This record gives sequence, structure tokens and C-alpha cells, in this order.
Amino acid sequence: MTVPVGPGDLTAEWLTEALGVPVASVAVTAVGTGQTGSSHRVAVTYADPTDLPVSFVAKLGAED
Repeated sequence: MTVPVGPGDLTAEWLTEALGVPVASVAVTAVGTGQTGSSHRVAVTYADPTDLPVSFVAKLGAED
């Protein structure tokens, strides 16, 4: 599995592999100002019913 470098790497395919459940779609939105890194709210639609959260925050390295 690759490690996401930027928000564009947080795809449905990557999340399916990382979470171990089928992800139908994902929306990623920046949150915060990101002084030393970047934070993104990840809203997930799962392909099947699950108890996993429908949104969470992903912290990534700085984008510059």
C-alpha cells in the first residue's frame, strides 16, 4: 500500500484498501491553516453497510 502524499491520493480505491471495506465515493475538503502539514476532512460513502464513521480527518504532510 502506498502512503498518500496529497489530498488527491485519498481516493475511493485507496480508502477501500486502507479500510478493508468497499468505498463507493469520497469527498476531501481542506480544514485548518496547515502550518507544518495539511488536514483534510474525508467524507466517505461506503458501498455496503458498515459501522465505520462516514467522515474523519486525515493529516498529511505540508503541500509546499
